[in-house]
Amino acid sequence: MTRDQFRTMPPMRHDRDPTRSAVLAHIMAQAACDLEQAKRTFHYLRNKGHLRFQKAGRTWMGAEHTPEESEAAYRSRMAAEVASLRHQMGQLQHLVDRLRASHNELVQQISS
Repeated sequence: MTRDQFRTMPPMRHDRDPTRSAVLAHIMAQAACDLEQAKRTFHYLRNKGHLRFQKAGRTWMGAEHTPEESEAAYRSRMAAEVASLRHQMGQLQHLVDRLRASHNELVQQISS
């Protein structure tokens, strides 16, 4: 096993449960090792900077991995989805503010 074979690893999810981790499964397949050796290898690669964590997708990838165009399209679609959700949140906040103002007016009318 050489660390260079993992430097271009595509994005994969890592799970706290080692049996469900795509990263560990990939390491076991590439290095032809057992789960315990794969965990040690993962920690070594991570600590030495050969793997990096991508917060956006919560995935691990090789330090020299270059995203494919389809990943760029995915990111663009996700950015549009986030923008849409933010807009919807703004509309909901406006509705809550209007309801709160109406409620305060009613309370004020009742108390006077």
